Amino acid sequence: MKECNNIYCIFDELEKRKAMFLGNGYTFQSLESFTTGYLLAANKQQLEQPDTPNFGYFSTWLLGHIDENYGLAGGFFWQISNRNLNDDIKAFDDFFYLLRVFKTSVINTKSTVFNSQARNFSIDGSVKRFIDQNPDEPPKVPYSVRWISITYSTTIWIEFLDENNKVFNETWYLNPKEAKDALEKEFGGYLRMF
Repeated sequence: MKECNNIYCIFDELEKRKAMFLGNGYTFQSLESFTTGYLLAANKQQLEQPDTPNFGYFSTWLLGHIDENYGLAGGFFWQISNRNLNDDIKAFDDFFYLLRVFKTSVINTKSTVFNSQARNFSIDGSVKRFIDQNPDEPPKVPYSVRWISITYSTTIWIEFLDENNKVFNETWYLNPKEAKDALEKEFGGYLRMF
């Protein structure tokens, strides 16, 4: 077995030797438990490799990739196990097929800086996402927004950045229309890039 320092390498090895990673009585649920544990302990570099999306996007990407989803919660395990009810072998095959598609995907980003009208619209609005949990601090208002899409999926991720270009909030939508409608509701007609 080769030395692996990221999740994609581990999945490549795991696909060949499931019992070695998941135990002799492995199930598709075992893969989900293994992956959850790895994600909790991993740093950002362990979730990506050059020219591949960060694995942290996989479950949300999957929602926009498959034709029929089984609710918006539950992650990849929920989606794949419901597509392959009571068939762990098919669930494993489906997972590794979808993972290969995901690994070939390309991330596309667009960014824009908010003008004062968009900032003021947000401040005056009733949206709760920019209100800090600490009532003694002023609410955070985005300086810019980043729109992220990944090929083979309709899912859109939105990152809100402060004036230091650090992400302070993020969300996702199942398709571009939902994302555009949400940004329009949040910032009025003042945010036109997307």
